[in-house]
Amino acid sequence: MANEGMLGKTRIEGEKAATDDHPVIIHALPLDDSVTAKLPAGLVLERTAAGKWRPYSKAGGGVPRAVVNEPCDPAHERSAKSIVHGCYKLRLGKVGADPIDTATMDALMDRHVYAV
Repeated sequence: MANEGMLGKTRIEGEKAATDDHPVIIHALPLDDSVTAKLPAGLVLERTAAGKWRPYSKAGGGVPRAVVNEPCDPAHERSAKSIVHGCYKLRLGKVGADPIDTATMDALMDRHVYAV
């Protein structure tokens, strides 16, 4: 006899950054305490020395490593579901409020995170 039961509920809404062009790996990345603003889908993240994650800043000297897959409100959730391997939609890619640039895309490609 098979076991049956509800494991949980998932709400699916809004646009996601991931595409079907390459299998994606999405992790819930723990946010740095300094992150208080909402994170949109497509925002590039960097990892801090403490192993937490925050929005990538070219001026900060960090390394772009992941792309937020779905909007995240740090007031309610302390981790951001993010693409750590695979493809994201180029038109959603952002560094801060600006569209993603070629150097950031190249750095993400080195980490096997690709714009399509």
